[in-house]
This record gives sequence, structure tokens and C-alpha cells, in this order.
Amino acid sequence: MELKKIVTFLLAAVVATSCRNADVTPIHPGTVVLPVKLKTKNESKPLRMSDIFEDVSYVYLDDSDGESLIGKISDIRITDGGIYVGDAFNNIVLQFDKSGKFIRSFSHHGRGRGEYVSMMGFDVCGRTGKVSIYDMATHRVCVYSPEDEFLYYVPIGDDVPRDFAVLDNGDYIFFTHDYMQGVKRGIWQVDSTGVFKRQIMTMDDDYLFNGGLFPRYFHHYGDQVYTSATEYRNELYMIGADTAFVAYQLDVDIKIPKSVRRNPVALMENHIGSVYSIFNYMETETWMTVSLTDMEKQVVLFYDKKTKKCHYVETDDDIEYDVPNIGRMTTATKDAIIGVLTPDYIMAFKALQNQFPTISENSNPVLAICKTK
Repeated sequence: MELKKIVTFLLAAVVATSCRNADVTPIHPGTVVLPVKLKTKNESKPLRMSDIFEDVSYVYLDDSDGESLIGKISDIRITDGGIYVGDAFNNIVLQFDKSGKFIRSFSHHGRGRGEYVSMMGFDVCGRTGKVSIYDMATHRVCVYSPEDEFLYYVPIGDDVPRDFAVLDNGDYIFFTHDYMQGVKRGIWQVDSTGVFKRQIMTMDDDYLFNGGLFPRYFHHYGDQVYTSATEYRNELYMIGADTAFVAYQLDVDIKIPKSVRRNPVALMENHIGSVYSIFNYMETETWMTVSLTDMEKQVVLFYDKKTKKCHYVETDDDIEYDVPNIGRMTTATKDAIIGVLTPDYIMAFKALQNQFPTISENSNPVLAICKTK
């Protein structure tokens, strides 16, 4: 039962793996090297969730008016303006205040001015409160005021990003690891009008494989944005308006074969144990977590920034779930990890039904705000 809880907390997809404590030594100043072993078993004392979290509180997302019912949460962004939720099912962005009260929706379906066809992702500028929605169908970002008035488009051209983020100065960063001749790969930055400014991370044209499992790559950390560079470099980046550096490097004990690296349609299921995927990178001021899997096992890495120690989770015995249930980890702020408890998840556990007696299958999800120590 405990493993089911932690798997839901971290991914809600694959099964969790390895555990050990280790000191880490940077390869060069400013970069922390984190060893990750997918091929061998590691032994260590159990990691207690109470060592990570000092407090867990819950936010009920209001659905009383019938217009704010969430179909499926694809992403969450928390700013001074409140809680913004991307609803992948209804193709809209919903804004709530910090207590969970519904404020407004950003919903403009269509092909007219200020409208979008398909919401691939969204973000909110922490400084201005402007809401940006990436329309993959029309290759542009639609930008709206905090009050939901259409402002302008940011053109993307022929590029097809997997994810994007808005920096506090109004610039945009984009990321794709898919190979298509003639389009940009890696991470690049444009200004608020779409004019190219710099390439932050490049990818070799001979490296075509990607094992990405998680659709969201960018998360916010104060006025910076962080992301993993997938399996190409095994690097985790921190990006600001005028800065970019490798915060962590993952030292993985699997080297993806050249034949697979050069195959743009290689499926992980066909190479179980010989390839891996990096996903679920989350960071607060005091803790960092990232997951890897080779489809045979999954390693969930927790890095304690205070003690400079790594903790790896593999089995039920590797973790002690001694804090209130926090559901599926979805995003983070500088001082908290945000979990999502969906109605079906709550209804599956008697204890959660007792804890949230007003939740039904037609309710909105509950957010768990997990303050890190």
C-alpha cells in the first residue's frame, strides 16, 4: 500500500526503484553531480517523507458555479495572481485565488483574432500577470492580459516546441528534442515579439532518440526557469533572462547504444534495460527530485541541498510515508511541492473519503501544498 502511495505521488505511471545515501562532488564549480544506478541494487535506510515536508495543507478548487469544473489538469502555475490550472480536456486555463475561489477562465477557441485551436501548454508571467497559451495548430503563442483581454501573438514559425515558458522580463524559451530537418532543437530564447535571441542548449543532429515520458519540461523557480535536457546530455538547467547554467549533471550507469541514439522512432519498449528516460524534475530552495526509468525499474532521486546528500527510492522498504497523503506531484514553488488529489483517487481510499467528505466524482481536484523543510 505504501508503494502505491509514493508511486502516485511521484508519477502515477511506472513502478519505483533504488535507494542509497551518498555524498556528491561537482565536476566543475556550480554543478552538482548526482550518481544514478539503474543496473545495480543500492541499500540504505528508509527515507521519511517527514524529512522533506514540514507541513501539508489543502486547497479545494471551487466548482460551485458549474463553470469551473476541471476535466483534466495538465499543468499548474502559482503566482502572486493566484493559482492557474491548465485543463487539457476542456482546452482552457482556469484562474483561482490562493484559497481556491474561482476567478475567471481563459477560453478562446477558434481561428479568429485572439483565438487558438489547440492548447499545447500555457504559462503566466510572474511580473506582469499576462497569460500565454501555445497553439500548436497555428504555430503561435496567444497572449492575454490578466483580465483576459487579447493582446498579441508571438509567432513560432515552423518550429514545433514540446514545451515553453515565459521569463519574468517577458522573453520566451522553447524546448524540443524531436528531430525534424530545418527546425530548431534544444532550448532557445526569443523576445516578447518572437525575435530570436540565443540558443541555450543545442542537440547533435546525429542524436535522434528521445525517451521523454513527461509532457511538461519547464517549471519556475523564482525569476528563473528550470528544465532537464533529456537523455542527450543528462543535464538539469537553470535559466534566467540573461543567464543559463547546468545546475545538476546525472551520472547514469547506462550508455544508450549508438544504433538507438540515431533512431528517431526508437521505442523504449523495444529496448527495455538498455535505454532510459528522465522525467519529473522538481525543485524547491531546499530539495530537488528527479526520476529515471529503463522500463525495468524506476529510480526516484531526492537531493537534500542542506546536507548535500542523495536519497534513492526503489521499493516499499526504501520510504516511510509519514505525512498526509499528497497525491500526484505536479509542480513546485520555491518553498513547496504541489500535489494533486483527483476525485477518483480520493474515492479509492476510505481514509481520504473521510478526510474530504464533500468530494464526489463530479468535484474538482484538491491541491496539496507541501512545504519543504
